[in-house]
Amino acid sequence: MSQKEKSDNIQISSGESVARILSKEWFVRDKLLSTAFALEQGETYLSVNRPAIDTYDSDVASFVKNHATYAFENDTY
Repeated sequence: MSQKEKSDNIQISSGESVARILSKEWFVRDKLLSTAFALEQGETYLSVNRPAIDTYDSDVASFVKNHATYAFENDTY
């Protein structure tokens, strides 16, 4: 099992910092909507990135490469 697969199966402790890449759709008039942190129908978890995981940088880079619609100005995600 790869490190990524291991990290996908581990519950995140309440003391761990996580990051969530935000979609432009979750902003209205520069205000973040609560839907950015709500489960959609059929979902059982929110997708987050874990800076404590060794693959954090490559995971984020891969997501950004494959989801250009998440790009804000100046390559901010």
